Amino acid sequence: MRASGGSESGAPSRRAVVAGALAGIAAAPAAALAQPIASETLGLRPDGSDQTDALARALARAAEAGRPLALHPGDYRVAGVAMAPGGTLVGPRSARLVGIGSAPLLTAQSVPQARILGISLLGDGGSVLIEAEGVRELVLDDLALSGGSILVRLVGCGGQVTRSRFEAGGVGLMSTDATGLLVVGNVVEDMEDNGILIWRSQKGHDGSIVAHNRVRRVGSRSGGQGQNGNAINVFRAGGVRVCDNVLTDLAFSGVRANSADGVGIEGNTIERCGETAIFVEFAFAGAVVAGNLIDTAQNGISAANLDHEGRASAITGNVVRNLHKRPSPRADAVLPARPPIDDDERGAGSYGIFAEADATVSGNTLENLEGLGIGIGWGPFLRTISVVGNVIAGCEYGIVPSVAEGTGAALVASNLISGARAGAIVGAEWGRMVTADLARAEVPAPLRARLMVNGNMAT
Repeated sequence: MRASGGSESGAPSRRAVVAGALAGIAAAPAAALAQPIASETLGLRPDGSDQTDALARALARAAEAGRPLALHPGDYRVAGVAMAPGGTLVGPRSARLVGIGSAPLLTAQSVPQARILGISLLGDGGSVLIEAEGVRELVLDDLALSGGSILVRLVGCGGQVTRSRFEAGGVGLMSTDATGLLVVGNVVEDMEDNGILIWRSQKGHDGSIVAHNRVRRVGSRSGGQGQNGNAINVFRAGGVRVCDNVLTDLAFSGVRANSADGVGIEGNTIERCGETAIFVEFAFAGAVVAGNLIDTAQNGISAANLDHEGRASAITGNVVRNLHKRPSPRADAVLPARPPIDDDERGAGSYGIFAEADATVSGNTLENLEGLGIGIGWGPFLRTISVVGNVIAGCEYGIVPSVAEGTGAALVASNLISGARAGAIVGAEWGRMVTADLARAEVPAPLRARLMVNGNMAT
């Protein structure tokens, strides 16, 4: 019998992982708040003057005593204050650090532990608010951050960023080369370029968990074809879990994973995207995209780029609804602005799910699609794909396998397709439909060695 908190293999379930993360989040601030030192007793005054040196000295003295420094309510104008080793800074949201220069407001460099809890930080739009590098146990909890180019920038850090509000910046959180990071329970909104970035300088295991966040209203001020405009972007970082987030009103994607091995994208709600809601692309190996709800986008889910050895995905149990071809008057009305893009033939259309190599597409429900339901391969880029047991209701084409020269094996079986206006299952060469409807006709003899279509129902 399978245990309630895990799997038959002994690996923890997503529910167990997130429950453990939330338990740790609740415990950490309470431990940090024991016997704080009041900031006014160490010479800090929220009187409009530069408090940089006074705050640095007070943090050092509190850390030496092994106690947190508690800020009194008010505005403290600072620039480039370094956290002392083991230092803890706490306060109510009414205690605000206000940036007065181009340097980050707070920094933590190569210290074993640093904690910043409960305060507010306000930048001038061009600065980083918190910058940490090489911190083994960093805790950022219950913060309010706004007005920076990057609100929090982390390099080589472990720990947690939790229960905080990120508002009105270029990027909410950027983590590079994490050493075990939880990003849980935050609100990120009104970002000009990206919400949460989990990156690595070189491709490798990362293991960050990004869960239970709400990200909304993300634009693409800096342009590009997907580098910006995303709620959550995973780049080169393997073993990352992106689960149970609510992501809305995005110029490009809800979750975009580029060259990230072993990524899990599960249980997210994604609404109103200008491009592909969940994009797994380029040199990835292994991706699980399961149990997500997508409503209103150009495309639903893509696991592509066999030309870059992108492969091995399981796309299961997702619900994808209300997809439109670009441009869409409805999308233009609700989405953040983005620069125009030169569409290729595939990009100008719309699809519910698209996969290219070593993929299982099963148990998904797709409804009200202006374009095609499930696309299998593009030109010769198709290898070992199973499309089984999906429900597609209302579309132009239901399932479109590539039948171009050089494709690999594909199985299309036991799918239910209703209201396919142009055809339920039709083979394509690149963007051109070239077969009869294979839900109602035999697969042509030259294709039978690499395409099996069996037991589907079209109504």
